[in-house]
Amino acid sequence: MVKLNGTSLGPAAMEVARSDHRVRCHPVPEHLREAWRNATITANEDAYRWAGANLAANVLDMLRSEFFREAALASPYPRLHRLVQAPGEAKTVADRQGGYRFRPAGATGEARLADIP
Repeated sequence: MVKLNGTSLGPAAMEVARSDHRVRCHPVPEHLREAWRNATITANEDAYRWAGANLAANVLDMLRSEFFREAALASPYPRLHRLVQAPGEAKTVADRQGGYRFRPAGATGEARLADIP
């Protein structure tokens, strides 16, 4: 059993300790690693990536909300804390043309989630 050390799994299984349980991950055999790809997915890869980025930004925005913020910041995940705090007081903008974006207070421009440091 290989324990997670910040690198890729490689050919071995990995185990992650959680507070009340352990999660064991087993790598997919190499001949099956690209089995999910097909012509439709390949042809629409950019659209799927765009939709995934919008979904991630939407989830981040929910975690920033008054209802979830306290729980998100109380979690044991420092990276999540930084993500929740990174947009500051930015307002969100969502539409079909540009997707889900953040507009910092007092700014005229907007930033996608990937643009926020």
